[in-house]
Amino acid sequence: MKRVKEVEDDEVDGFECCTQWALLLFNLPLMLMGIALIILGVVGLTEHGYIADALQAENGGLFTGVMVLLIVVGALMMILAVIGCVAAFVESHTLLMIYYVSVLVAFLLIVIGMVLGYVYRGQLETTLRQELLDTMPSYDPEKPQDSITLAWDKTQGNLECCGVAKGEERPWKAWLTNQRLNSGQADSRVPESCCLATSNANGQRANCNDGNKVVESLVYQQDCFTGAAQFLETNMSTLTIVCIFFALTLMVAAALSISLYILID
Repeated sequence: MKRVKEVEDDEVDGFECCTQWALLLFNLPLMLMGIALIILGVVGLTEHGYIADALQAENGGLFTGVMVLLIVVGALMMILAVIGCVAAFVESHTLLMIYYVSVLVAFLLIVIGMVLGYVYRGQLETTLRQELLDTMPSYDPEKPQDSITLAWDKTQGNLECCGVAKGEERPWKAWLTNQRLNSGQADSRVPESCCLATSNANGQRANCNDGNKVVESLVYQQDCFTGAAQFLETNMSTLTIVCIFFALTLMVAAALSISLYILID
């Protein structure tokens, strides 16, 4: 029959083993989620980068900031997951303490980021709308490869929108202030990317500019701010949900790491 001391040692070893495996398995979902966030951010920058170009104004960078933040959070989750797995596997006091401190710092940064994001989210409409309006005068139909021109053409074509609404005016009327499109008050032209796409397979668009006048029935009626804001809101909502999950996960990870640190002793 085992003595009481031997039974207690076996119980401690068993609890240590369970904690070790829990910390190992707990970090695997973090690593997978980190990879998913990095992919989401990279795809956003590469496939929807035209929105970032259309937002480049003096106070621009909102879109790029959201996408980069997705990548940074994903990379942080992967790094922490790797440190946690290695620390649990080798049962290293040093690595466990590094992991524990890193988890606490990451938790603090996540909380601060969520608070700032909540405050800034209320300013999204004003900031985003103004950034789009600021770049519209730089649109030049004679320079189709210019970054701003190309960005607006892709934004309007892909989001099926035209211009940005100002007050009660229709969104397409914001283009009337662009002197490269409309040289005088008698003109009311919009970029060709504002014209409705035809059913032709070659991607042709309807002629929505009849001379110097807009044929309103052939122009996209959606506000480009609405399309861009919906895209950003979706990604910001995803980021918020992930951050909440990440913060809760970090609390459990901190408890597991410090428990394993004590049990090793």
